[in-house]
Amino acid sequence: FVVTCARTNRDYLAGACSAEMAERIHVNYHGADLTRFSPARHHRGERFRIMSCGWLKEYKGFHYLLDALATLVARGLDATLELAGDGPQKAFLERKADTLGIRDRVTFHGFVGHERLAELYRTCDAFVLPSIVMGSYGRQDVIPNVLAEAMAVGVPVVGSRIGGVPELIDDGESGLLVQERDAIGLADALERIWEDRALASRLSAKGREKVERIWNREKNLTELAALINVHVADSRSGLAA
Repeated sequence: FVVTCARTNRDYLAGACSAEMAERIHVNYHGADLTRFSPARHHRGERFRIMSCGWLKEYKGFHYLLDALATLVARGLDATLELAGDGPQKAFLERKADTLGIRDRVTFHGFVGHERLAELYRTCDAFVLPSIVMGSYGRQDVIPNVLAEAMAVGVPVVGSRIGGVPELIDDGESGLLVQERDAIGLADALERIWEDRALASRLSAKGREKVERIWNREKNLTELAALINVHVADSRSGLAA
């Protein structure tokens, strides 16, 4: 049997395999500690507080997020961005924010610990990760933990339609998906979340439900151990317990 942790789903793998082999394929995501990222009562303010997080490298697509923020401001929205993380693109992103005239609306937090990260999730109105694919076989996100963590906290999320992200985000149900490298699409998705409170509330609730179902670390470890024990000889029973 095969256990795969991310990147693709069982249906895709099954389509490339024989029927007999397809029955031996199981998907088991690594998951997160959902008690650390628990839902919190959200108080919406006058400003639209957007958050993102990750290594400040090109494949994360943060430069498109800055373009999207500038678009929202041009449309008359009082929006801000909390960006957590550090990396080699930081100086470039700071200069780009200056050029776009939104430097006073962007807070570069640098590296933050888990407690501070959870606090940032709980104080934002939307979380977005605008990941891109770097060339045909270049670096890209698979299923970023930060998207699942934000969903676990109950934050409406926006992600790129690449890699395994659509496995986590059901577009229009547990979050919104946008084509990569589409700053206007990002702005449109974020504006929908801000303007449509019913949508934001539904995405928040369904996002939490989705991670509880597929991204609960303790549940996934238990299921993985059970799978291993089923396929290990009786003489070695309890190996994965």
